[in-house]
Amino acid sequence: MARAAGRRRRGRGALPCPGGCRVPGHDLRPAGTCGAGAADRGRAGESARALARSGGGGLCRLGGAGRGAARRPSAAARTHRRRGEARSPAAPQRSRSRVDRRHPHQRRPGMKLLLDLQGAQGGSRHAGLGRYTRELALALAAGRGGHEVHVLLNGSMAEAADALEAEFAPLLGRWAIHRFVAPAGCAAGADPHHPLRRAAELIRAEAVRAVAPDMLHVGSPFEGWNEPLVTTWPDSMPRPATVATLHDLIPLSFPQQYLDGAWRDAGLVPWYARHVLELGRMDGLLCNSEATRQEGLHHLDLPPEALCSVGGGVSSRFNPGQGASPVEGRYVLCLGLNDIRKNEARLIQAFALLPAALREGLVLAVTGSVPDAHLQALAAEAGLPPGSLRHLGFVAEDALPALHAGAALFVMPSLAEGFGLPLAEAMAAGAPFCASDRGALPEVAGRADVLFNPEDPADMARVMGRILGDAAFARELSAYGPARAAELTWAAAAARAWAAMEGWAPPAGAPWRAPLPRLAMTGPLPPEPSGIADYSAELVPALARHYAITLVSGEKPRRGLLAGLPWMPVEGFAPHLWRFDRVLHQVGNSHLHHTQHALLLPRRPATTVLHDVGLPEYRRWAADGSGAALLAAIYRNQGYPALLAALGGDAGAVAQSLPLSAQVLEESAGVIVHSQAALGLLRDAYGQPALARTRVVPHLRRAQPLPDRLAARARLGLDAEGLVIVSFGACVPKKLPLPLVRALAASGLGAELVFAGDAQPGLPEVIDAEARAAGVARQVRVTGQLSRAAYEDWLAAADIAVQLRGRHQGESSGAVADAMAAGLACIVNAMGSLAELPSDAVLCLPAAPTVAELAEALALLGRDPARREALARVARAHVAHALAPRRIAEAYRAAIEADHEACAPLAVCKALQEGAISTAGRAELADALAASFPRPRQPRLWITAEGWSCARFSDLADGRRPEPVKLLDGEWHSDHAGLAEALGLERPAAADGRVTLLHGDMMMARGAGDSLLPEGIIIITEW
Repeated sequence: MARAAGRRRRGRGALPCPGGCRVPGHDLRPAGTCGAGAADRGRAGESARALARSGGGGLCRLGGAGRGAARRPSAAARTHRRRGEARSPAAPQRSRSRVDRRHPHQRRPGMKLLLDLQGAQGGSRHAGLGRYTRELALALAAGRGGHEVHVLLNGSMAEAADALEAEFAPLLGRWAIHRFVAPAGCAAGADPHHPLRRAAELIRAEAVRAVAPDMLHVGSPFEGWNEPLVTTWPDSMPRPATVATLHDLIPLSFPQQYLDGAWRDAGLVPWYARHVLELGRMDGLLCNSEATRQEGLHHLDLPPEALCSVGGGVSSRFNPGQGASPVEGRYVLCLGLNDIRKNEARLIQAFALLPAALREGLVLAVTGSVPDAHLQALAAEAGLPPGSLRHLGFVAEDALPALHAGAALFVMPSLAEGFGLPLAEAMAAGAPFCASDRGALPEVAGRADVLFNPEDPADMARVMGRILGDAAFARELSAYGPARAAELTWAAAAARAWAAMEGWAPPAGAPWRAPLPRLAMTGPLPPEPSGIADYSAELVPALARHYAITLVSGEKPRRGLLAGLPWMPVEGFAPHLWRFDRVLHQVGNSHLHHTQHALLLPRRPATTVLHDVGLPEYRRWAADGSGAALLAAIYRNQGYPALLAALGGDAGAVAQSLPLSAQVLEESAGVIVHSQAALGLLRDAYGQPALARTRVVPHLRRAQPLPDRLAARARLGLDAEGLVIVSFGACVPKKLPLPLVRALAASGLGAELVFAGDAQPGLPEVIDAEARAAGVARQVRVTGQLSRAAYEDWLAAADIAVQLRGRHQGESSGAVADAMAAGLACIVNAMGSLAELPSDAVLCLPAAPTVAELAEALALLGRDPARREALARVARAHVAHALAPRRIAEAYRAAIEADHEACAPLAVCKALQEGAISTAGRAELADALAASFPRPRQPRLWITAEGWSCARFSDLADGRRPEPVKLLDGEWHSDHAGLAEALGLERPAAADGRVTLLHGDMMMARGAGDSLLPEGIIIITEW
């Protein structure tokens, strides 16, 4: 029935395929190739065959497959359409006949929910995750009330699909079960964006569109690495309201073990990152525990109301009244040893630590995919006699109740768990139990006396030994377990889930969300050594909720969430600029940004983030020792006064004193800076009119969990109770390290002062000499360059952070944000963006603090822990609210969209990309665009030849930039050649051509009449 509906109507948000096919939404490739390149016809054929098996109405031309490849519905299906489907009494009785053409919202009282159950089909089908997915879906179907529930299955996993259809059809009716077929070979592997994977996304999306749900629920979002399962949505298609069950984000919580460890080596990181980014686009997440909800709040850029803890339940098959166990004798049971977090080594050590009398006649029985040889080696290493450990391998689901019920003790030693369904099932079966105190296990257990530290085998053995050696306590747990498990019902979990989804559901009749605009973001990314790279890595996951992002950088990111996005090298990217709906440049003051400055900014107006408002180091690097090139950059960005100063002195020194960023302001569709201080520097240099499209978006920072304070201090060799003052970040003179050393000596504090970061060559020796002279040599140290782990240790160990600036170039301090997020009391001075921090979140000193003022501040906070805690509390709240990535990403989106709408030349230039225009024609076009759509710039003081010798022109300029001009054939042209000749310059500052006079400009020209000047030009004819 679903296939007939798919052919009958186009559904919401249908988009014509450029290849001419009748399948809406196919815009993945140019005409005739839909979803596969010409070099991949075999995979394209798989896509066509999969679409045919999925019942797609009218096949696109993939690999030669034509419309004739589409199968007719089977005789059984045709009979079903004619006669209807027998339904259970609880199922909706509304007809789905072909004559019922009303909008879905007009023919049903509640929402139409589609359950994607692929999580119950793959490798986790029989594991806790698969069972949770299936059981919650059954409970949602049974408790649907006035809602309409449908099920989506992946026909590529036919056996599992048949089993699920047999289970759900009696509840919902066979007409509510829908299948699609993913093409063979579409598993994500190391590339979640390969063409066949994208084709699989489109096929699934079309199957969803044919059902036309109000909401799509994904039962298990992390599927498809090595199986033909697909749970991600294609960026090119309209998206329904979508929710998912979040089981855990353990790889994000333990990155060293997963994303930077075994998973990186196995190539899983891009696949995992792609799915995490998909979660960030969800309308809501149903969390299997409060622990998982807190994990989601920490790692995902979603508001708190978008995550709801629904808990879980236990099947009625698990109860104390079971038959004989499949394992003979007495045994301690542990299930699912298939992952490093399952902690099998410490479990075996703890079992070996049990008294010999308790272990007599007792074996440790385990299941899971961990090789038996590995487990036996661990047992031998722990000193266990042969036969003490029994690997049961795979245990069928039907055998689990009796296996649990027959255990002398069930142990769940995991380092992390999202829910812990095996624990709940063991409790329901009446097994005495104990568990780790991590993740959701305390929630499931419901009591503290059965919990242990999973990193301490002795503590684990203590709890296990108490239960095994105390029969009365074991009987108490056997009675408690079923009663506690009875509180964990699937019906209650489903009721909570329905309540949450009703709150997240769109209004009746609301259209699906439009496809995300395609955005190219250029700039350094990790592992490139740049603070902007780290900043971008923090921004992108939040920004990905609003845009389909392609990353453009010098090195391909292979770690973290960035690995889940498409990537292109910045070299050679310029020809692809117009393929994207939006472009965002992250620009700074180093050679890493050369391609952006030289090739990308001039070719297409885009939103540019100017992290450093001054670009002298980049301009000097780009000049590559060429004095002429540096002089040209000085003129282009600062005009003739700066050029003449450079010609008359040290050009390098002049360049270092100037922002040299006018070119970025003029070539961008809009500019973002991070502080009012940065905006003020640009205003001072170029005037307010040049900043018409410049706006402030604050720096961002996500608070990260820090190491234990005492453990960090032990690693760093610090006293557990001593006062520690730290200055974070690069140690350079402009951060005033020497006055800070003198202030420590004057404060009388016995504190340790640490400069935690890489130091300018020679500066550590100067600091050491200053400390010796002040008598505090033993209290001062410079760490040098730090690893991320060591940096976090210093954040955890410190009591006070001191972040000072002697001067600024508009930069924002990531180190200050780190310290505030870590809950440190911060001392700053009112220099640049530091002056903009909330007055109750930091202790702010004057812009140029004296040593006495610094010493007083150190003494004040050093002797008043309550004052430190008050500042820290406000600082943490400020970071969590004002600098949250989600909030900053929304500000980015507002800026990018405003720039796109306001930049009229974008549409004109994009329309002209395909046209063949001569070189001369392009020059004429450039002039026309400049005249029609003038870019914000510094107002000009246009001076004709007779005014060049005027000594008063700098007074008359009033912030305007002086430029030579002449009247030629009734039009105003620049006159750089004439001025160069008059001043005796070696070469003109720039080529001459027509100029655009703008409102607010000033003209110094004797005899210039109003008829020759546009409106709004100030005319000076006498001087």
